[in-house]
Amino acid sequence: GFLGEMFFLQEALDELLESGNADELSGMRDEMRKRQKDIEADYAPLFKRLKDHPEDSEILQQLQTHLNAERYLRRLLGRIPA
Repeated sequence: GFLGEMFFLQEALDELLESGNADELSGMRDEMRKRQKDIEADYAPLFKRLKDHPEDSEILQQLQTHLNAERYLRRLLGRIPA
């Protein structure tokens, strides 16, 4: 699930930061940015569904999960040196 995946990303980032491998860090940054863009692309359809079905709490939960994932990815990306 979400927490397991975020924990895995954090552990992988910690290992790469310790190794100092710039190429692998760059690859991880690119992967995280792609994931962030994928999450952002889901917002419009989710909000449209919410507008059409305001009583559907599942949609709100999906939005919350997306927001949490995006915030977590931003934090991880901030740890990668430019």
